Amino acid sequence: MDLHIIRHGRTIGNHSGLLQGWTDSSLLPEQTEYLRAVAFDSTPYDVIYSSDSGRCRETCTALRLPDVIEDRRLRERHFGVFENAQSAVLRERFPREYARFTELSAEDRPPGGETRTQHFERLQSWIQSVQHRGLVLVVGHGGMLDLLYRLAVGLNLHGEGEIFDGANAAKSEFRITWPSVELVSFSRPLDA
Repeated sequence: MDLHIIRHGRTIGNHSGLLQGWTDSSLLPEQTEYLRAVAFDSTPYDVIYSSDSGRCRETCTALRLPDVIEDRRLRERHFGVFENAQSAVLRERFPREYARFTELSAEDRPPGGETRTQHFERLQSWIQSVQHRGLVLVVGHGGMLDLLYRLAVGLNLHGEGEIFDGANAAKSEFRITWPSVELVSFSRPLDA
């Protein structure tokens, strides 16, 4: 399967430095204008999927993507009580928990949220269910990109302190024969 992923457009929450997870935030008006101006050709794709989050739906609408199939498994990681908060606030209110969270360990869970392993298992379940498709487009999230990028370049799936989430409103391409993941391109602007 050739998988192309467009990370949703930049949101008000992204601009404010908030962890969003399952909490939604609207796209910035200028981001919506940019996406509407992009002449994105969706005709080569065999199927188009999207996370069911509002920011992904807004991105699909702005790009005029037809026949989009929403799938909850494509959601961002659930950050529990860390959602809709800035890092500085979390460091102050939850110093121990937030320090563990930033280590990107496999099994650490923000209070009320999910682990990176649970997030990965959702993504894996989705990939295995669609891997028979040819060319697939997804409008998704940075967490999905981080996990696939790490698999593709041979990094540990968890830890190492850096998130490889790509830019908002940018496209990354992977070639997947599960469990093998190959990086074709990463975080390229849609109008490039």
